[in-house]
Amino acid sequence: MNALIQHGFRFFKDWSLPIDMAAGIVSFFILDALIDTPSVRHGLMETASVLQPLLLFGMLFIAFCKIAPSDIRPRGWHLWYALLQIGVYCLLAAVICLFPLSESEIILVESAMVSLICPTATAATVITERLKGDSAMVVTYTLVINLLCSFVIPAVVPLLHPGEGLTFWAAFGRIIARVFPLLVCPLLAAWAIRKWRRRWLHYIYQVPNLAFYFWLVSLYLCMVITTRILIQSRIGFALVAGMAVITLVCCLLQFQVGRRIAAHYTGNGNLPAVIAGGQLLGQKNTAFMIWMGYTFMNPVTAVAGGFYSIWHNLINSLQLHRQKQA
Repeated sequence: MNALIQHGFRFFKDWSLPIDMAAGIVSFFILDALIDTPSVRHGLMETASVLQPLLLFGMLFIAFCKIAPSDIRPRGWHLWYALLQIGVYCLLAAVICLFPLSESEIILVESAMVSLICPTATAATVITERLKGDSAMVVTYTLVINLLCSFVIPAVVPLLHPGEGLTFWAAFGRIIARVFPLLVCPLLAAWAIRKWRRRWLHYIYQVPNLAFYFWLVSLYLCMVITTRILIQSRIGFALVAGMAVITLVCCLLQFQVGRRIAAHYTGNGNLPAVIAGGQLLGQKNTAFMIWMGYTFMNPVTAVAGGFYSIWHNLINSLQLHRQKQA
C-alpha cells in the first residue's frame, strides 16, 4: 500500500502540470453542471479573477527576493527579443490597416498579434528555475517587455479600431493600471525586505517550491477560466481551428527562436541562458493576452489567449518531464 501511495505521489510530481490543467478543465464542467444560478457562477469566476493576480504577485515577489538587484540588468541581445515581438506585431497591424480583410481574417491576424506582443509570463521565472535556467535573465526581460508593451500596444490599437474612440493615453492608462501593481509593486516589496528586513528571506527560502505551488493553483484557475472562454465563445469551428493552429505555431516558433537567439549570443554550452531564452519569449502572460483581446481588439480574439495558455503549458510539462529524465 505504501509503495502504491509513493508511486502515486511520484506520478503526480512528474506530471503535475498536465494533471493540474486537466483538473481545471474538468472542474469547469462539474461546476457548470452542478450550479444553475448565474449569480453564483459569476461570483465564482470573479473570485478566480481576484485570486489569480494575488498568486501572480506572490510568484514574482518570491522571484525578486531570490535575485539580487545587481543581477537585474538588461543584456544587449535582449534588444533582439523586443525587436522581434514589436516588429512582427507592427507588421501584422499594417496588414490589417492596408489590406481589405474579412472579419474572420482580421480575427486570425489579431490572434497572431496578441500571441507575439504579449509580455513574458510572471510564472516564467518559476518554470525557468525548475528547468535550471537563468532566472535573473527572465525577470529582467519580464520588466523590460512589460514596460515596452505599455507604450507599443496603445500606439497601435487606435489604428486597428479607429472608430471606437480609443486614444493612446486611454489605452496606456488601462495597461499601466494592470501592469504596475503586478510588476513594480512586488519588485519594490522584495527590495525593501532585502534592505531592511533581510532575515525575513530565511522564512521565504524555507519553502523551496513555494512559488511553484502558487503556480499550480494559478494554472488551475487559469484553465477553469480558459475553458469557460472557449465554451462560451460561440464561434464557428473553422475560425476556432484557425485560431488554435495560429497560436500553436506562434508558441512553438517563439520557444525555438528564443532558445536560438540565446544560444547565438551566449554559446550553446550556456544551457541556463538557452533555457531562459526559450521561456522569456515563449511563455506568455495569457491572462494579459485574454484581457488585451476583449479590451482592445475584436472580443473573439480573447479565445487566442485561451489556446496559447494550453500550448505553452503543455510545452512546459514536456520540458519538465525531460529535465527529470535527464
